[in-house]
Amino acid sequence: MAIGVSRRLVALALGALLVAVACSPSAGSSVTSGGVVTLHALFQQQAGYSNDEVNAMTAAFEAANPNIKVQTDFFSTGDLGKAYGDPVFGKTFSDQFIKQQGVDVLFQVAGGTGNGALDAACAANIIGIGVDVDQYLSYPTADKCIVTSAEKHLSSAVNQTITAISKGTAAGGVSKFNAANDGIGISPFHNTAITIPADVQGKLDAALAAMKAGTLKTCPATCGTWGP
Repeated sequence: MAIGVSRRLVALALGALLVAVACSPSAGSSVTSGGVVTLHALFQQQAGYSNDEVNAMTAAFEAANPNIKVQTDFFSTGDLGKAYGDPVFGKTFSDQFIKQQGVDVLFQVAGGTGNGALDAACAANIIGIGVDVDQYLSYPTADKCIVTSAEKHLSSAVNQTITAISKGTAAGGVSKFNAANDGIGISPFHNTAITIPADVQGKLDAALAAMKAGTLKTCPATCGTWGP
């Protein structure tokens, strides 16, 4: 049995938060004279999804939210070590990305390489968003700039799988974990030094509720599926 928790689903679960924080005056938002907010996201290339899929989802998000522009970029390397576990490379790449793009909020989806991206965010005094686990707890080096994290609830996925095996209800194949079965979530706002608009929690709750109900679609039918 394979356990799959989609990084895309986790990433897009933070859409409401990204918008709210970036639009907050306290966040130093990138707002043009036309009222367009620009959000920036860094992804690792080898993570079970293609660049085209990410770009397609981004385009759909922008079409639904015309006042928001999403700038995506990828750690472009065929070396898995750099894609997942090279924080030095992640910081160097992100330092340049921040300077070139004028970033105010940096959301990285890149494993250990992403730790370097968080370091770059902190060095630039901008807001960083963690991924996979509550990085405020797992990577305290970047606590001063981490506002929250998009979590994969791995303990819940493992617990559900073991429970199914013990009850004899487990089936072979891929088990997908998402908002409907507590497979993903958003970390608490630990950092009291970062001001969060009062209505953010309500927006997040509403977004997750819609995801659980299936009325908010965050990725295609193949979301979380590995292989052809």
